[in-house]
Amino acid sequence: MGSAPKKELRVLKDHSDSVYGVCFSPDGKLLASAAADRAVKVWDVAGGARLYTLGESTDWVYAVAWKSRRAPPGGGGRGPQHPRLAG
Repeated sequence: MGSAPKKELRVLKDHSDSVYGVCFSPDGKLLASAAADRAVKVWDVAGGARLYTLGESTDWVYAVAWKSRRAPPGGGGRGPQHPRLAG
């Protein structure tokens, strides 16, 4: 059996270049996105608001992972230009 198409809930727009990686926090309340604009942005999943930006990288940020519930570091990966939440 195939699954039904997912409905797009929201598009998170704030990066100025391609997004290469996204990762949900362990509790699912936050989403971090890593991009070619040399920034990691942290989003509130429920409301879609950007909570803060980490932008001290000297090169593209390819991926992001959660070290703890509060500290997302950068790494390597690929993805769409704007993170999209589907449900």
